[in-house]
Amino acid sequence: MESTDLYCQRLLETISLALNIDLPASRDINHSIIKKIRLLLQIIAESVPFKPNISKLSECIEISRPSLINYLRYLEELRIIKGLYADTKGIGILQKSENIYLHHPNLIFAQAGNNSNLGNIRESFFINQTAIISPVQYTKEVDFLMENNIFEIGGRKKHIKK
Repeated sequence: MESTDLYCQRLLETISLALNIDLPASRDINHSIIKKIRLLLQIIAESVPFKPNISKLSECIEISRPSLINYLRYLEELRIIKGLYADTKGIGILQKSENIYLHHPNLIFAQAGNNSNLGNIRESFFINQTAIISPVQYTKEVDFLMENNIFEIGGRKKHIKK
């Protein structure tokens, strides 16, 4: 209802509030850790989609591997990111996600600006809209698996992976 020019700014302010107020209130996190989480979020936003290499990422951000996994989980709990797992049943819930997306495409525009990737935006939108119906799973052959149905999200030039 307000100015559309301020929409991305409002989203960033909402993320900032969640990181600066909600997260420290619910977890034992200080300001220096918030900076690292913001860097992590920027890396995810600019990736197409983000395929986490936990060891390399923890080195890059200068945090331990277990801390990085916790921070990713915190961002997922805040509904800022959405992890995509190969198996969402049983022990699959405990494994690292195969791909990480921002929870909603508007967050991509707000975080990454001109570095936004159309394919990433399409896939993020699909996950955001369908995950409320049924879990969306990662698969190597196509983009997504949902209730034994495969989904390939893409433009005219995109082909099924082999």
